[in-house]
Amino acid sequence: MKTVVVIGNGFDIDLGWRTSYKDFCVSQKKHWDMFRTDEDDLFQYVINNVGENWYDLERTIYNYCLAKSKEIPSEEIMKKDLQDYKNFKNQLVDFVKKRSAEQVKKKSYAYHLLKFFIEQRLPQSRYDEMDSEWFSFNYTPLDKVAGQIYPNVVFNYTAIHGTLENNNCIFGFHDDQQIKGLYRFMQKSLDDDYKPHVIYPALNEADRFIFFGLSMGYIDAVYFKDIFVQISNPNNSTSRIPREIIFITRDNSSMRDIKMNLQDIGISIQSLMTNNEVNFILTSEGFEENKLKNMLI
Repeated sequence: MKTVVVIGNGFDIDLGWRTSYKDFCVSQKKHWDMFRTDEDDLFQYVINNVGENWYDLERTIYNYCLAKSKEIPSEEIMKKDLQDYKNFKNQLVDFVKKRSAEQVKKKSYAYHLLKFFIEQRLPQSRYDEMDSEWFSFNYTPLDKVAGQIYPNVVFNYTAIHGTLENNNCIFGFHDDQQIKGLYRFMQKSLDDDYKPHVIYPALNEADRFIFFGLSMGYIDAVYFKDIFVQISNPNNSTSRIPREIIFITRDNSSMRDIKMNLQDIGISIQSLMTNNEVNFILTSEGFEENKLKNMLI
């Protein structure tokens, strides 16, 4: 069975790393408050509004750029906003680097999911016939975590938005033709390190999807919308259905958020769940190794 595992920030949080946008913003609040003014710029907009956007930093920056693109401000203002964006990115990268140096929780779903798939490739494993491909939306060193589980193991994965180790972290928002002027440089695709990815072909070929710690939010919807549209429609001849889909998320609230976010990008949850085997694992209920393994075998 071909499995694609896609991890987001919730995976790192489950490992014990407090690297969420909310953690970042709260940690920076005292510093940011020192520079609070009444100016109408990106910095002031973020510190005033990010909390109202569930601390979705990229979405907050996108909202600002979208509004400013309708006004077409002076190049001087746009240059200042672009510098603010770069400062946010640098601060975030430094923050994640420090937090991801902390010890990982060995009794967590994230740790054991990674352990399970590493063991597939070990000679003594009885899961040798399984195949998997991993994609990470995090900047953190997944291969180093794998090395803690099995020293000297070679664990290959694709970092969609770059890594701390390679100093090529990509931060920003999706392509939008409504974004004008220098604000376009905050689009991820215009980052010098952005490279075409292979996540969609991998999803198209897989029998099982595992999404761990991804909210399926608006900014990253571009990576998943097409495949979810396909597998929600049983009459689509190009889709290999049904698929097995496992969402690993924190609790009932985050589970509902995932469903609503998918609805927001045009996915019928009813059709998705009718035409595919969809399951949720809630990490807040405590780690159960047998539950995890039984779902994956």
